[in-house]
Amino acid sequence: MLTDDLALRRLVESRGGLVVGSIGILIRAYKHDLLDHSGVSLAIDALFSHSTLHISAGFKAYVTKLINGLP
Repeated sequence: MLTDDLALRRLVESRGGLVVGSIGILIRAYKHDLLDHSGVSLAIDALFSHSTLHISAGFKAYVTKLINGLP
């Protein structure tokens, strides 16, 4: 299930479900060879610059470092 509803995400977690956000989905796509390194980098850049998500600069730096460290 993909949702932007925080209450639903918390409910799923409280029942033992695994919640994965947009960045997690992109990283999984890379790890499963659905995106190459360039593609995942571009998708994450677009997510930070063109989406309505409110993501801190610190988290962006963390994700960028994580992406650059992927094989």
